[in-house]
Amino acid sequence: MSENAYPNVSRLKRTSSAEANGSAQALGRRLLEILVYDIACRPGDRVDTNQVADSKIGDWKMPQFKAGCSFAASQGWLIIEDGNLILTQAGMAAA
Repeated sequence: MSENAYPNVSRLKRTSSAEANGSAQALGRRLLEILVYDIACRPGDRVDTNQVADSKIGDWKMPQFKAGCSFAASQGWLIIEDGNLILTQAGMAAA
């Protein structure tokens, strides 16, 4: 088979990856909104993940919550430490 037999395969993989990143970004931003506006968290505040789970994200699945936390941490918005989320200055600015 030639390489061009399935020309859209690599494009589909990129689209799926981009969509996954977009979802993680949206979840991370929503997580920030909940921390800053619903829980009234300020930079340096520690929030137990159970407290966050009891808020408006109660309908999220665990993979969604982890994706949002991971994205927010990768952007420097949150620090995840010992089951706590710590809001950073960058996270406050991004909210």
